[in-house]
Amino acid sequence: MAEWKKVIVSGSNAELNRIFASGAITGSNISSSGDLFASLVTASTTNVVTYNTTTCKFHYTASNNVGTNTIGTPDDGNYNDGLFPFTPSTTIATAVDDINEVLAGLAPPAAPALDYIDATGWTTIADWESGNYYLAFGASTPTSSYSPVSSGSTTGFSDVEFANIYTGSAGVTGTVTTSRIRLGVLTLNTTPITVTLNNDVAANIASFTNYPADAFKATADTSQGETYTIDINGTTYTYTTTTSASVTNVATTPPGPTITLTAAQTGSFTGTGQSFSLFRHRTGTVSIPASTWRTGSNFARVSSSIAGGPTTYIDWVFDPAAAAGNFPYIFNNFRTASISTSGIKWISGIPYLTSFAFTATGSVSNYYKNSYSLNSFTPTVTIGGSMGPVTPSNPTTADSLLQVSTAYTSTTNRILSQSLTTTITISHPFSSKSNNTAVSTSAILYDNVASSGITGLVENFTSESRRVPSASYNNQNSANTAIGTYPASESLNGRTSELMVFSGSLRYPTASLNGGNFTGIFHTASATTPNYTGINNNRYYYRVFTNGSSDKGNFALSVTGINTTWIPYTGNLSGSNNIKISAKIPGLTGWRDLMTGAPGGSYTPLDDNVGCQTGAAPSNLGATYNTTTFNITFLTELVPANGFLVLRLEASSSWRGNLTNLTLA
Repeated sequence: MAEWKKVIVSGSNAELNRIFASGAITGSNISSSGDLFASLVTASTTNVVTYNTTTCKFHYTASNNVGTNTIGTPDDGNYNDGLFPFTPSTTIATAVDDINEVLAGLAPPAAPALDYIDATGWTTIADWESGNYYLAFGASTPTSSYSPVSSGSTTGFSDVEFANIYTGSAGVTGTVTTSRIRLGVLTLNTTPITVTLNNDVAANIASFTNYPADAFKATADTSQGETYTIDINGTTYTYTTTTSASVTNVATTPPGPTITLTAAQTGSFTGTGQSFSLFRHRTGTVSIPASTWRTGSNFARVSSSIAGGPTTYIDWVFDPAAAAGNFPYIFNNFRTASISTSGIKWISGIPYLTSFAFTATGSVSNYYKNSYSLNSFTPTVTIGGSMGPVTPSNPTTADSLLQVSTAYTSTTNRILSQSLTTTITISHPFSSKSNNTAVSTSAILYDNVASSGITGLVENFTSESRRVPSASYNNQNSANTAIGTYPASESLNGRTSELMVFSGSLRYPTASLNGGNFTGIFHTASATTPNYTGINNNRYYYRVFTNGSSDKGNFALSVTGINTTWIPYTGNLSGSNNIKISAKIPGLTGWRDLMTGAPGGSYTPLDDNVGCQTGAAPSNLGATYNTTTFNITFLTELVPANGFLVLRLEASSSWRGNLTNLTLA
């Protein structure tokens, strides 16, 4: 088959005609005289004909005009058997563009241009504060050594004025003029910021990798260099590579950022791995040392002569002054204020507050330097309770004081002659440096323990609601009517036969707070606290228990406490921690001794000191809290259904133990 090739014949019309006339150019469809050829060639010096490689003849016809702007007619007459709907009049530019688009679809995609940066690993750098912080400087309230975050159209950043929030963000995508990555506030640090170029780009990968993550376009000519420009705070650092090899380049005078680039790699078809050398790519980082930063606002971006740019900006605030201790916190006039009390609870002649509150107030200098947080912080207290949070407000000037006012709320049930100390600690949000001050109240007596645990069969010593005064209780009615009559507000100095209930336990009066001296402890202006230090006689505790719905003569009494030695009625109370215990069914028995065995023979029911112990003897209570059990039998005498039994405990001033629970079953 003949192959037609397009050739260019140069020369003037006259010269071409002479060549044809001489027979050097022949063709079956061209006149031998050359008139036809001469009439069809243009006046230009360049004319297009075709050449048949089989016949070795030139061919030129008016219908096969190939001009300089259109593609002309193919040798098979039309383009109907092809991909595109070309016609002879289709321009060469259109045809080439259509073919190029198809080729682009068949080729692997090129890595994108360089248009994005973000700082990698910045959230783990010491002293980064990525949260929301406020600035005590700005364009309208300048600080002599701090650049305001007010770059305007230079960077596309939003301004941050005095007392406005500066919000750190891990990355924002968008256009160059509006996008930024706000890293946050940095304090004392010497670690460079490492910027990853194009780290918003995902890898183009299937069976094989075309380009990796973070890739950007590089020069396709391996002998050609590239130029990278790094703009830091308006200072330009330029680095030029000589080839497409990997490079690490550091500015030296003065020390500047370091750019690290991988070697330019060819693209690949992801299905076959075949190299595609028309496209090349790199990955890279830029390290921005602290020597290039300024105090206050900082920004940076990168451009490339081949890969594109400029990229999006990153910005950050550098605030080393407060963290370095240049502005130590100073506490001013801290004190307790607004002390309030209400409610009073009497136990064994001692008045206890049931409601107590106070407020700690003061101010702090140098809090608003130069970056600060409006996050709440909470002071601590030494005794069960909590202080309300302190929430800073925005200052009016950089010299404004942080005002502190916080209220105490009790989370405990007892405060026994202790001061409530509030510690206000403020740490600069950007360093470990802190300062604190303490505010203390007077010692107070506070008891808000509910007495709901006290029942007809259980005593937990949270109040004296089931305690009864010392008496003989010779009938059931006397015990019943005595319940609730114990005068808890009366001093034990006047009630000369009574033991003391204190701090949820039964004890001898001098074995309580300060040896029994409660004088002067803050409680309420209308009550007087007693002094029990002079008490030294034997004393008692009487308690009425209510029986269940059936007559009953056998009981188990569980007792919890410490440092208590049980002795029979014949024993000597003056021994260390000795205590006697007895019980009575009013109207039916005398005081039966729980430490003496029940009689096996005859006895007189109403006599005192008849034994009622049965089974194993109870154990003494040692230095740690424990529980022991008394097994009691009243023999033929029974506590009536819903009737009453009275328990009596007797101790001398040598008893230094205490009991915390009595349970009758």
